[in-house]
Amino acid sequence: MRKPTLGVRLLGVGWLFFLASSSGASTMGFTRHFHFPPGTEPNLHWISLPWSYQPEDVGTLGALDAEDLCEDLGEAGSIASILRWDEPTSTFIEYPCGTENPFLLNQAEGYGVRGSPGQTVQGFVVGVHEDSFAYSISPSGGSQLSWLSIPYHMKVPEKHGDLTINAEDLCRQIGLAEVLAIVRWDDAADVFESYACGSELETPFEILRGESYGVVNRSGQTIQWHPIHY
Repeated sequence: MRKPTLGVRLLGVGWLFFLASSSGASTMGFTRHFHFPPGTEPNLHWISLPWSYQPEDVGTLGALDAEDLCEDLGEAGSIASILRWDEPTSTFIEYPCGTENPFLLNQAEGYGVRGSPGQTVQGFVVGVHEDSFAYSISPSGGSQLSWLSIPYHMKVPEKHGDLTINAEDLCRQIGLAEVLAIVRWDDAADVFESYACGSELETPFEILRGESYGVVNRSGQTIQWHPIHY
C-alpha cells in the first residue's frame, strides 16, 4: 500500500488518509477501529467496510468471505456471526464464525457483526475507498432494500463542510427521485428504523460514520450514485 501523504482524525471512525495514485487522482485510505462492549441480545452492529478491503493475513485477494472478516476482526472469539441482507429472499443470512460455507463479501455492501455473549468486539480494519466507485442498484421484485457501506469521507455540499449529516442529507445526496427511504439498526432499542426521504413528519436520524445503512429504491427506479466525498 502506498504511504499516506496526509492524515486526519474523525471522531468515532479512526484514521483517514489521502493517497496519491500514479495517475494523479486522489482516493481515501483509512484504518477503522471498532469497539463494541458486550450488550444484551441481539448485540448486533452494522458496520461499513472499505470498498477495497484486503486483510494482510487472511483471505484471498478478490475473494474475501465472512470467515475472513471473523478472523480479521473477531479476536478471542469475540464475534459470534456475520450477517448480510439477501434481497432475492428479503431475509437476513447469518454465518456463524468458524463454520463451513461462509458467504462472499461483496464490494461496497454493509454487513452485520453479532458479538459473542459477554465479549467485547474490538479491533480494526484497513482499506481504501476508491474514488471511481459508484453504486448502480436496479429495482427488484422483493423489498427493494440494499445494505450499503457508506464512505467515511462522504460530504454533502450544502452542509458547507459540516461532518454531521442525517438521513435526509443522505437521501438528497443519493437522489430523492431514486431513493424512497433510509434504514438503520438502532443498537440501543434493538430495532430497525426507517426514515422516509422528504418526510415533513419524521425527524431524520443522524448518519454515523463507520456504520452501514439500508436504502430502498423508489418503485421502478434504479439508484445511480457516485458518492461526493472529501
